[in-house]
Amino acid sequence: MSLGPNARYFTPVIKEIEAVIVPALVLYEVSKQAFLWQGAEYAKNVAVMLGKGIYVEVSREIVAGAVEVSLRHKLATADSLIYATALEYDAALWTQDKHFKGLPSVKYFEKSA
Repeated sequence: MSLGPNARYFTPVIKEIEAVIVPALVLYEVSKQAFLWQGAEYAKNVAVMLGKGIYVEVSREIVAGAVEVSLRHKLATADSLIYATALEYDAALWTQDKHFKGLPSVKYFEKSA
């Protein structure tokens, strides 16, 4: 499977995928972007790869945390749920989404052209 131009930033995470927390919304968003980039078969392969991680659904605790981080950091609903999941599991959030730039526990990488 050919990876996108920015995959190099996430190589350490991809190599340790079994230990990676994959929030439901991340599975959705990454699969959607994979579909737009390379089509349905590629998106299916990406979903299978992400499926090797630790899948996390939205819990009441995550929702409560999301409300707090949404208000504190002015994050949209999906972003606040993703960030709250990382915080709930004391995990780093690896992203290229500029909305997370500068937040604690975030490993942010600028997108390549």
